Amino acid sequence: MRLRAEYLWKNQRYDEIHFNFTNGFRVDYSEWMKGRRIIVNGNKAYWSNRSAPSNTYKDFWKYMEMVFSYAGTLSLSKELKPVAINNIEIGHIFIQGGSPGHAIIVVDMATNSNGEKMF
Repeated sequence: MRLRAEYLWKNQRYDEIHFNFTNGFRVDYSEWMKGRRIIVNGNKAYWSNRSAPSNTYKDFWKYMEMVFSYAGTLSLSKELKPVAINNIEIGHIFIQGGSPGHAIIVVDMATNSNGEKMF
């Protein structure tokens, strides 16, 4: 979550930053930038106008801390789209949703003399 969000934030692709909480609530960074904050009550979450609009790194990090608190491998496993193993590319993620779950990102690839991909 952090690698993707940091990459998108640094490249000013703010509208692409979003994650789902484990309960399915979608958390768009573009809403956070408007000064809206998330209220969590039990298993329910909703937006509330609580702050002035901002897009500082400090406020971005507060957004990420909220995401880290209520999203994880379980919600990511429901949100991400599967890719066939033959179509794996750098940046793709192997994920086992759960509590605890596991996530592994593909950071490099090679093809051997038989045409098999290794990563």
